[in-house]
Amino acid sequence: MTISTFLLQLAIGLSSGALAAFLTAKFALGRFYKEKWWEKRAIAFNDLVSSVYELKNVYQSELDAYYEFRDEGKESESVDWDKVELIHKDFEKLSHTGPLTLTTYAADLLKKYNKKINEINHDAVNTDLDPPTAYLMIVKETSDLLNKLIEHAKSELKV
Repeated sequence: MTISTFLLQLAIGLSSGALAAFLTAKFALGRFYKEKWWEKRAIAFNDLVSSVYELKNVYQSELDAYYEFRDEGKESESVDWDKVELIHKDFEKLSHTGPLTLTTYAADLLKKYNKKINEINHDAVNTDLDPPTAYLMIVKETSDLLNKLIEHAKSELKV
């Protein structure tokens, strides 16, 4: 075996080994980042769906309490409206930053929801829209948002 043959075989072995190591690392890192991104997106969807569910329950409770306490003359249990407002502000923020952590579709759903809720609140303050009707409309919008987000999360996260 001559030196040139030995060097040629060494170069072929080193280059094929380096190529194999490079491709393995590239695919492994790609898979790792994809799984991490999936986890982050799953957490973001979970937090969003939990917040929407919480809002739905608050408005449904207020609607139920309105009729229950109106009939019995009792006072309604207090709701932490500051927390509700904070959730709505988070939705507003997510409607703009949603494409970064969620999806563009989820962000669009939040924009439409925020617009509709603002219209209902405006009508409740400035027109003859009574509280139970406003709560009923908000419960319906929130339920629709919840159902759409759950379906979208299932398809997006492939679960």
